[in-house]
Amino acid sequence: MDSVFELLDRLEALIARGGSVPWTDKRIVDEREALSLVQMVRARLPAELAEAHRIRQAAEELLQRAQEHARLVVTQAQEQLSQLVDEHEVVRHAQTRAEEILARAHQEAEETRRGAEEYARQVLDDLEQGVLRVLMSIRKGKEILEARGSEPLDRR
Repeated sequence: MDSVFELLDRLEALIARGGSVPWTDKRIVDEREALSLVQMVRARLPAELAEAHRIRQAAEELLQRAQEHARLVVTQAQEQLSQLVDEHEVVRHAQTRAEEILARAHQEAEETRRGAEEYARQVLDDLEQGVLRVLMSIRKGKEILEARGSEPLDRR
């Protein structure tokens, strides 16, 4: 099954190989084939948008898991800190060690959060670019069809 991009490539190729109308920038294309390709794009577009939605949800879930992991790391570090505070000599050592663990946990949590956000941002940027390309191709195809519709019958 052809993807939306493949169908749009086929539509573009159909237009490119269409005969040119002398002294104009218009082309003559097979109307049935062009309309068929536009219909196929319309049929496939919801599936591709659903896939894009699934990818966005996966990115959001990844971010949520990363944040939960960060909270868990911080909680564990705090629990370790509480357990280490029992005796005077041990307390000083424990406080130092716990602060290091806590600082490392905060750093790891922040790095995990930043990485998940960057991944989500990148996925959404890629998705946005893909959708924009599809929209531009659809608009281009519609403009070509509309331009053909305004031509006199003897020029078709």
